[in-house]
Amino acid sequence: MQQTTTRPLSGGSRPATPVRKASRRRRRALTGSLVMAATAGALVLTPGTAHAYPVESTRHCMGDQVERCAWINYDPANNRIRGYATVRDVPGRTSYTVDVFYVRILQCNSQGGNCTTEVVNTYNGDAGGSGSSDTGSSGLMQCGYGAVVRAEAGVGWHAPGEVWTVGLPVSHTFRC
Repeated sequence: MQQTTTRPLSGGSRPATPVRKASRRRRRALTGSLVMAATAGALVLTPGTAHAYPVESTRHCMGDQVERCAWINYDPANNRIRGYATVRDVPGRTSYTVDVFYVRILQCNSQGGNCTTEVVNTYNGDAGGSGSSDTGSSGLMQCGYGAVVRAEAGVGWHAPGEVWTVGLPVSHTFRC
């Protein structure tokens, strides 16, 4: 009779049996399925690009019988600005025809003064007046961090049979 000796496999593990092989296959399949499900879930649940809306700065308005306003819209997603202006006849008083002649962006010094360099001026009003209200806007401008800019608008108005009154430019200063 021949003697057999058994020695343990390296690492002390037992030989693979059909039951253990099936268990490993199921575990790998389950792990693979979980990884695929997690990946698919991450793709589905990943938010798209957020749409940032322009933020309107505080309107600077003046005038009693004819209200004139200027403001700047800031688009934080694209770091750019656009100047806006509106002029309107205040109801209940003299009936004025009003017009926005221009809206422009001026570059200012760091304290918000000495705003002399015209950067953007794209709106030229429609000649002859626009009725009881009118709105205009400048072109878009990139807004460098910390830059101080001013939206300035030229407006005018007149009552029937009178000459046009050109008001002092209305403006609003903004720091990017």
